[in-house]
Amino acid sequence: MMFCTLLMTFLFDANQKLEHCDAGDYVMAKHASVLPMDNEVSPAASESGCLDIDIAYQITKTTTAGYRLLGINGTVSMDDVIPIKNAVKYWTTRIDRESDTGKYYFHRAVARKYEKYTSYDTTVHKDVLDEIYVDLLIAEEKNFSGIHLHAFRGSVFHDSGLHKSAIHEYTQCIKKSPGSERFYILRSIAHRSNRMYDESLKDVNRALELNPICSKAFSLRGVLHLDSNIIHKANADFESSIKYDATNSDSYHYKGVMFARNADYKKAIEQYKLCLNHDPFNAIVMKRHITALVHLQQYNACLDECSKLPNWRMQDIDVLNYQGICNYMLNNNTLSYRYHSQAIEVNNKHSKSHYYRSLPLLAERKYIEAENDLKYACLLNPLDKQAIFQYADLLARCPDTKLRNQSAALNIVKKYIQSTESWEGYQKIAEMQNVNGDFKEALLTQETAIKLYEKSGRPTNSDVHRALLKQLDAYKKNMK
Repeated sequence: MMFCTLLMTFLFDANQKLEHCDAGDYVMAKHASVLPMDNEVSPAASESGCLDIDIAYQITKTTTAGYRLLGINGTVSMDDVIPIKNAVKYWTTRIDRESDTGKYYFHRAVARKYEKYTSYDTTVHKDVLDEIYVDLLIAEEKNFSGIHLHAFRGSVFHDSGLHKSAIHEYTQCIKKSPGSERFYILRSIAHRSNRMYDESLKDVNRALELNPICSKAFSLRGVLHLDSNIIHKANADFESSIKYDATNSDSYHYKGVMFARNADYKKAIEQYKLCLNHDPFNAIVMKRHITALVHLQQYNACLDECSKLPNWRMQDIDVLNYQGICNYMLNNNTLSYRYHSQAIEVNNKHSKSHYYRSLPLLAERKYIEAENDLKYACLLNPLDKQAIFQYADLLARCPDTKLRNQSAALNIVKKYIQSTESWEGYQKIAEMQNVNGDFKEALLTQETAIKLYEKSGRPTNSDVHRALLKQLDAYKKNMK
């Protein structure tokens, strides 16, 4: 029996903190928001997490099939899993001998997908996917059909982002096996990836009707409730999932995401650790664990966790930037610069890497180099609030007067506001107006920022609200 890994799509909106300073303060490195990327689930997904589902079809029990062997007691670990490196070659040889046997093309398609597959990297590149499609078409032309073909082709379509096609394939599976909850779960995942949340919920509920103690169905429904921000229902489903299968790592994983979404990073870390107890090679959870440590300002612990990641993951842009951020916060500016530079080498068009690299440069008073990174970050992503605000601060207050351009700083933030009206933007414009000596305009703009903040439904007894009011008082004093 083999496992088919299917990708569930999740989005992680930045949970960023913007630190505000009194008017006239010189805001540079340590005052910048450096918290990274992915802490919230959101319906408009972009990052993938993994939900392993055994879709219960027998292909072969022989090692010559070139798939993966289940380890001791049916569990899979890096020690137990045996990769067969010559799987595609093996099935190609069989096809050369018996070219009319459709099942051999199917076997080769599966082998293509899993030939370079590891617990660390489930990526299937486009050129390989094209070869898989061709083999599956030929297999069908040569009379190999049935639930195995539809299930595997559904997983390939899903991995390729062709969610409607995946839904069609899983529907064929359901028609052939209407009593199996597994295919309803798979179709539910595909519906969710296609942002068809009502249909996804219907399918997962049908799976629970067929199997009321299905742990994977409960964990998936919990994620759907989390998408809709129905936290109490999400938590109840995660608890039910754990009740029926305490080894279901997905439930701990997304329960951790639930806590992280509400900024309860200590509880999130507890759940991530429980997940990693059952799935120690889940690189997605490792990364989220690291993110939570950054938010808790446990920078040494974060660096320690980064060192435990597999070698291939060490070249991940986010991981490199995490290490850069932590070293920066620990005043290791040289190391910080080095890690962010490595991230830029991986992808020079990654705007955040340029923004992050500007921070150690600013700390070392290398203002020209910092300006180059900030300018490029803003060019790559004109809506990157962190980079834009930091660039504006540099131009407005830079100790190197040759770089100082206060009117340009104001225009940069005004341009940002034209694209996305926010209280943070108006607060930053007020700062720039104050720097330019436009005290009356700064006062009026700060009042607008406070109104927008209060209108957004954010708490009025928070540190941020108090900082906005304090800044308003400072502008009033400047008017006298």
